[in-house]
Amino acid sequence: SIINNNNLYVFGGFDGSTRKNDFHVYSFEKQSWSEIHAPNPPSARHSHCCVVYEGSMYIFGGYDSSYKNALHALSDRPNNMNYQDDVRHLYL
Repeated sequence: SIINNNNLYVFGGFDGSTRKNDFHVYSFEKQSWSEIHAPNPPSARHSHCCVVYEGSMYIFGGYDSSYKNALHALSDRPNNMNYQDDVRHLYL
């Protein structure tokens, strides 16, 4: 999870029985949660790490029944959803 632009972004995780690949955002301003729906998110995983760099949330690694070394990017550019092979870009 990361904090960017007064929002807390959370990707995936483990609920005690199932790995998740959902995106959620908490708005500190509105004090409410919402889900981010985007096509083809990274596989359900936990134990990954996230950082923000130049407006993108980068998700690296994790475990989804095997350890991953892929890098995915979630950006806040509106109405422009796009993926690339090694670095997947997912636009909000």
